Amino acid sequence: MKKTLISVFTGLLLAASAQAQTFEGVIKYNRVNDPSVTFANNPNADRMRAQFGNMAEQARKPIIFELTVKGNESVYKADSKQDPGENTMTFNGETRTFPRRLPKDETYYNLEDKTFKRYEEYAQQPFQVAGSVETIRWKVDPVSTKEILGYTCMKATATETEQRNFPVTEEGGKVTFKDTVVTTQIEAWFTDGIESNVGPDKYNGLPGLILEVVVNGGARSYTATNIEKKAITEADLKINSKGKKMTQEQLDKLKKEHQAEQMKNFRGRTVGGNMVIIGGGN
Repeated sequence: MKKTLISVFTGLLLAASAQAQTFEGVIKYNRVNDPSVTFANNPNADRMRAQFGNMAEQARKPIIFELTVKGNESVYKADSKQDPGENTMTFNGETRTFPRRLPKDETYYNLEDKTFKRYEEYAQQPFQVAGSVETIRWKVDPVSTKEILGYTCMKATATETEQRNFPVTEEGGKVTFKDTVVTTQIEAWFTDGIESNVGPDKYNGLPGLILEVVVNGGARSYTATNIEKKAITEADLKINSKGKKMTQEQLDKLKKEHQAEQMKNFRGRTVGGNMVIIGGGN
């Protein structure tokens, strides 16, 4: 009976979401990556902590993102006014400090026609990526609630699977990339007190503004810290227009080829007796 009530309630909420798109303003989110959660079950975790010291703690420093919303349209990007600070790394007793870089991605979403446009930099090259907004199959739990910024929020969950390429070291030290199916668990908290179906990053499609998202138990999280209702102009919804135009599939292929080349060039290089780890992300 409980499952039936939840299913009916979810259906009513999702049906209402088509009309709940009138919010106009800017929401700020703290985005946090937590490597200690990501690598909790990694057998090399102790070695990685010894190698990189307090990098995990530094990675947990929040990055502030802004979500600018006008009805079905939104733009998501890092707040350029923040000071990202610095990171410190110690190798063989030598400490190095370097600036922490802000993500440069800027994404425009149109949930009316289910499309997105994104400005992205990869390997110091700019790209324009366009495609269709993915549909997230949410399961709403109206019984679980909590308060965020004074709004009562309901819980929704979803599971995503996708193929990713991971480096694998074979016999003889040869490194190749292997396609691996990765499962992602998503928990979102949204409020129907704000008429919008958007949220941070790619997370959208709920009958109310999403104020918090927790991915894989906290490996990555987004938490709203401020909501400002204000008039939004067309200029506010513009993103960086530089770069070569590509589909998401074309850019993914380019990244895969570039990463394979990196692994080939850097294979066997070490720092302080430790293998160099290549890669990264925003």
